[in-house]
Amino acid sequence: MIITYNGAHRIINVLEHLIEQSHPADEIVIVIDGSKDNTLEVVTKFKDRLPLIIVDIPNQGRSGARNIGVANCESELIVYLDDDMRPFKDCLKGHWEHHQAKPGSILVGHILEDPALFTTDIQKYRITLYDRLGWTKNYKELKPMSHDDFFLAAANLSLSRTTFNKIGGFDVLIRDTEDFDLGKRALVLGIDLYYLEGLAPAYHDDVITCKSYVTRQRMYIKSIQFIYNLKPHLFEQFLFRITPKTSLPKKVIYFFISTNFFVKLIDAGVMQYLLPKKIRYPFYDYIINGLVNVFPDRKLT
Repeated sequence: MIITYNGAHRIINVLEHLIEQSHPADEIVIVIDGSKDNTLEVVTKFKDRLPLIIVDIPNQGRSGARNIGVANCESELIVYLDDDMRPFKDCLKGHWEHHQAKPGSILVGHILEDPALFTTDIQKYRITLYDRLGWTKNYKELKPMSHDDFFLAAANLSLSRTTFNKIGGFDVLIRDTEDFDLGKRALVLGIDLYYLEGLAPAYHDDVITCKSYVTRQRMYIKSIQFIYNLKPHLFEQFLFRITPKTSLPKKVIYFFISTNFFVKLIDAGVMQYLLPKKIRYPFYDYIINGLVNVFPDRKLT
């Protein structure tokens, strides 16, 4: 299932890669969510090559569009892919085999960045981010996510229709981080969430700048705060902090380096000539973290 908004320029890639799947989909639902471009014309050209169900609707937002997609499909297994994903040949096979072994669970497929496409320094930085922060160390083997380190990304995600209905689908009140909310509700219901490096992989062609990345992370934090205020009961069962505590010495450091000036230097590609990568990338961590969590109201131009 693919949800798209003004995605005519990028959806071709995901459809081309779905044609090449080793385990082809029985049906592919495309929900065009109020697009004003020629997405409908683009996807219609694939109808003779893929089993498409095209649903063209007024804009509902991601949650509403994802729910409408489920209402328009017949398959028991639902696989969500964003319109800027390029699934590897065995991506759908990985999702299908997982649910044969772990019925009733949710699988977050492995999302990768393609080094061949990401050429700027900030894009290369993001490719290394999870490995440097040690985020993937807990996912070297297939095991349920714990309450304290869970994540869920609907860009490459699978669950059964039965599980989807048990959770209640996506919450239409939530316009951003709707996948986080779905994962929270799944955990509270005792539904297992899984992720394993290399399982059901797909490239995510999401080109960023430092400014756009900071802006997106700020929106993410605001949305999590909205969910926290709307549904505090989802946060009662496990430790969770929306923004980490920051000591006074660190705040002083953040004050001087988390600035629009350094963001512009990064996006201009200047920093790669001033600092070696082993110093430069941790420096980027500080700048971005400071702008997102410590000084989220600082303007970026």
